[in-house]
Amino acid sequence: MPLFIYRVIFMIVGWSAIFYSLSSDFSDPIGFFSYFTIQSNILIISWFTLAVFSSRRKKVSAFLYQPFIRSGLFLYIIVTMLVFFTLLFKSNVGLNFVTSYVLHLIMPLAYIFDWLVDRPTEKIGVKAAMSWLIYPLVYCVYTLIRGYYVGWYPYYFLSPIKMGSYGRVDFAVVGLTAFFVMLIWFVYSCHNRLAGHR
Repeated sequence: MPLFIYRVIFMIVGWSAIFYSLSSDFSDPIGFFSYFTIQSNILIISWFTLAVFSSRRKKVSAFLYQPFIRSGLFLYIIVTMLVFFTLLFKSNVGLNFVTSYVLHLIMPLAYIFDWLVDRPTEKIGVKAAMSWLIYPLVYCVYTLIRGYYVGWYPYYFLSPIKMGSYGRVDFAVVGLTAFFVMLIWFVYSCHNRLAGHR
């Protein structure tokens, strides 16, 4: 299957899952878009979409294939998949069964496969790789501030209500940060290894 057709298919599958999930529970659209799962999926589906429609536009293509962009999205979607199957598999994540598996398994695997087939061409530095941590840290701050005012948190491990205290949430955030750092190092190593074998 040509890579172009592959990307068209998962562009359609991804947007369909997002819009179906949103239409199924439109009572709190801000809350819906507050899930890391939704945000990370929108990022990779947008990547697929831009890759499909900008194949002849050199400036857009050059932006999409920047090592920082391409492998950063790889990191975030891996986190989405791993956190779901390790921490959230048995809990209510606010999505129905089919779309949950599309967004937590099928789309992550689709992007990972695309990343491996159309592999990186340029190596990336440690500082650039560590900057991938900015987004998840900003996400945590946003979630805790919004949750404080509205009394709702997208994930139980970020909720002082369900965790019992802010101290336990802080501990969870530290653990997640360490988890991110390990994955960043993994993605950084894989990226540079693949780029070095072009």
